[in-house]
Amino acid sequence: MMFWKKNVIREKLEAAGFGFNKKKTDLEQQIGNSAIEWHDNGGGGIFVPDFQRQKSNPTYTGVLEAIDKPVYDTFPVVSASTTAFDLFQIPQGQSSKTAMETSQRQAGQLPSPEKFTVKRIGLFIMTAVLADFYKLVNQTLFTFSVNSKNYTQGPSFYYPTGFGPFGQTTANDTSIVTNGFPGDLGVRSLIYDIPLNPQDPFIGHVDIYGTGTVGARSVGTITLTATTGFMVFMQGPYERAI
Repeated sequence: MMFWKKNVIREKLEAAGFGFNKKKTDLEQQIGNSAIEWHDNGGGGIFVPDFQRQKSNPTYTGVLEAIDKPVYDTFPVVSASTTAFDLFQIPQGQSSKTAMETSQRQAGQLPSPEKFTVKRIGLFIMTAVLADFYKLVNQTLFTFSVNSKNYTQGPSFYYPTGFGPFGQTTANDTSIVTNGFPGDLGVRSLIYDIPLNPQDPFIGHVDIYGTGTVGARSVGTITLTATTGFMVFMQGPYERAI
């Protein structure tokens, strides 16, 4: 009865076009039964068709899984030249950008069916020069928009990343360096989540207020010792197809 059931299963699967690895069990060899589809797992066996051995991970339409993956982008601020710039508009493979500089695979949107919920936003200044760091933190205004709607805007120091410059230093007689406290609690949490649905256009924009004095600044260039990377991180659940 056992062999009859196995052969019935084999016949139905073969009729559907599936091929199998044929191997006789010790008992089948002794009684002269025909070979069945069998995979020795050390404790008996299981049926393993050829197509299952080579099968890739399937994609289920309409079913998503959430993973820990930030959405981020970088822009090089050029001394005495840059006055404003956009983020998330240049994907990997363009303008020499790699996964080190951006998570974007499409310009200004997520590929379908992927989606993302922005819960935290942090800005990171990629420099070890304290003077440049202070200028870019204190003299830049960040705006994030989705579908042409402004969802959050503020000076860059409003959006600490939870990592980056922090602590004491003797450089240039500066006693404390900070861009927020390091750690998960040091990242700016939004009061309301910002949903990014598949192919929703979104953009980060930065204006540099390099002209004038405190209280009367206007958009203009700033002088830096070198071209400096300005990086934005957005954290939250990233959903993709299973």
